[in-house]
Parts: sequence; structure tokens; C-alpha cells
Amino acid sequence: MENERLLQILDNSACLTNRQMTGYMKHDLFPEELRVVELHLSGCPFCSDALEGLAEHHEKIDLVAG
Repeated sequence: MENERLLQILDNSACLTNRQMTGYMKHDLFPEELRVVELHLSGCPFCSDALEGLAEHHEKIDLVAG
């Protein structure tokens, strides 16, 4: 439930989308989009914090699944 709420917030913001953040974490973005995401992250504390939270959440899932 909490994860769904976070994704909803991200999708409704003027910042990075969930797809962009997930692609960034999975190293699955085209070079042009990677540059845009990195530039945005360098100046947006909200997205930087959100990305950190998503990364922690994914690490927990990997630990449980592994």
C-alpha cells in the first residue's frame, strides 16, 4: 500500500516518472534519457530522496526473494 502511494505521488509530480526512476536504477535508459534524469537528480532533492527510498525498497524485496 505504501509503495503504491509513493508511485502515485511520483506519477503526479512534474518531476521524474516512476518509469524513469526504475529505468535509472536498472541501468535501462537510453543515453539521452539517462543524461536528462541525472541532470534532474542533481538539482531536485525530492527526486533524489524518492530514488533513494525506491532503491532501499527494492533492496529489501531482493533480500526477501533471495
